[in-house]
Amino acid sequence: MLNTEQHELLQQFLTMPDPTYAAMFELQAEVEDLTEQLEVKASEYESLEDDLSSANNDKADNEERIHTLEGALADALAWIAGDVLPSDLAETDAAFRKLYKVL
Repeated sequence: MLNTEQHELLQQFLTMPDPTYAAMFELQAEVEDLTEQLEVKASEYESLEDDLSSANNDKADNEERIHTLEGALADALAWIAGDVLPSDLAETDAAFRKLYKVL
């Protein structure tokens, strides 16, 4: 049970709250709101980090594919230059020059 002093203090608080308590409750509500906003922002940040990681993986995959295609094109150009066209014609052929510039 409450002693007399505690009971009086409780009655004062219930009937006429001290403005400092109201300020404390407002600050507590603000802290809770800011904490919730921080959690949301942290979640958004983690999501963006995952998206960035995914994009970097896609970029690496695409770069690897580009290097593979460049190698295949270089092999094709070497084959065209050596087997299909005489080497002097390969240098003057417009289609060959276009492909060669791609590399």
